[in-house]
Amino acid sequence: MGSLFFKLSTRSRLLAVIMTVSTFAIVMTATLMLCISIQHAKENYITEAKTLARVIADQNVGAFASESLQVLFQDPTIMRSCVIGDNGRVYASYFNPKIVRQTCPIGMVPKIIVTDNFIQIYELMTLNNETVGMLFVEKSLEPLQRYFFKQIELVIAVIFNVLFVSYMLALWFQKTISKPIHSMVQTAERISETSDLTIRAEKPPGTRSDDDISILVDSFNTMVSKVEERDTALKERTQELLQAKITAEESNKSKSEFLANMSHELRTPLNAIINFSEIIKNEMMGPLTNEKYLEYAMDINISGKHLLNLINDILDLSKAEAGSIDITEEHVSVPDVIMRCIKLVADRAFKGRVKITTEFQPKLPLLFVDPLRFKQIIINLLTNAVKFTPEGGEVNIQIKVEIENSGKVEMGIVIRDTGIGMSKEDVSKALRRFGQVESGMAKRYDGSGLGLPLTIMLLEMHQGKLVIESTPGLGTTVMAKFPEHRIFYPQYAS
Repeated sequence: MGSLFFKLSTRSRLLAVIMTVSTFAIVMTATLMLCISIQHAKENYITEAKTLARVIADQNVGAFASESLQVLFQDPTIMRSCVIGDNGRVYASYFNPKIVRQTCPIGMVPKIIVTDNFIQIYELMTLNNETVGMLFVEKSLEPLQRYFFKQIELVIAVIFNVLFVSYMLALWFQKTISKPIHSMVQTAERISETSDLTIRAEKPPGTRSDDDISILVDSFNTMVSKVEERDTALKERTQELLQAKITAEESNKSKSEFLANMSHELRTPLNAIINFSEIIKNEMMGPLTNEKYLEYAMDINISGKHLLNLINDILDLSKAEAGSIDITEEHVSVPDVIMRCIKLVADRAFKGRVKITTEFQPKLPLLFVDPLRFKQIIINLLTNAVKFTPEGGEVNIQIKVEIENSGKVEMGIVIRDTGIGMSKEDVSKALRRFGQVESGMAKRYDGSGLGLPLTIMLLEMHQGKLVIESTPGLGTTVMAKFPEHRIFYPQYAS
């Protein structure tokens, strides 16, 4: 019932509340007045019957004549009346023709008995303070019952008339409250449908400015006005941000395109420097008479290669940002690629006395990737592991094909080292572009800080992800994960 009430409109609920309260009040008042009226009528009826019996009793004292009861013929409500002597003899009696039982009761005890249909009065007859007999009178309650039903009819008629008037008043009264609320609801619906914030709710005609309803409508319109102002400001701000975003994207794209286009101009002189330094370092044009020149040639060669690697990282990252890296995917053997990458970093690992070990499961599936970019991912991760592992340390490489909690199969290339490790803050910093961990050992090595960010971008191009777990002083575990749709099992191919 409660849920049904709250499903009604405000107008219907307000009308229902007014009519419920009015009906309850009217019915309770009418019922109370009816009960009081009936009680008074009943008391008066009994008093009249007692008075009549007393008068007849006084008239019959000493006479005991039936003629004394003739007055009862004039009252149709008298059913029986008897004059009984103290010896129990009936001296006079009267019986209404309507009754069947024409007998007189026996007894000398004064009393009044009220039933649903009759009132019986036993009145003593005295003479000189001595009881000489008793008068019995039985009076019908039919007039009282008729009066009761007439009063009920009257009360019902009054209730219906009052309720009708109350309904009309409630209908008029609720309009003064529900109409502006309904107007605001319609306004809100129109605003929602049309997104037109210039629409306003209207006040009922004749409403005072200090009226609660008027204040409510004004507050609603003020709220809509503020929303309109904020919406306008938001649109302007959104437009400004969109324009700034477009400008930033164009600027970033121009920068990336510029760096990508500078690839040939930057690499050509660097390659010449590296090649010429190689010739001098290897004394291909004849021996150097000065040892210092040979040392300088080696420094030029090392610095040139380092600068070339740095430029390559910057150019690759710029290409990735500009979306100009094209990938050509094919099925590759992961162990074969990893072994080729190990050969490329083997010289550095040997010089740093870092041991590289592998753990490959038999019959591993192929991976559908761009071979060049996949190789670049492995080299970046493997180079970092070797670079930050002290002498006597170890770098271990595993290939895992596992089923995740979600039920999906993933392939992960796990590279675990016993290097300097990193804290959570250091890991976050290392993943940022040009970010480098500020540790004593890290400062001993050169780097652009672009290796991990570039690796992440290359992984994302293959729908993969990078997971890093590290503990300062204990080492770092890096896992490059590839999704299930890139895993291929040759034995199931048709």
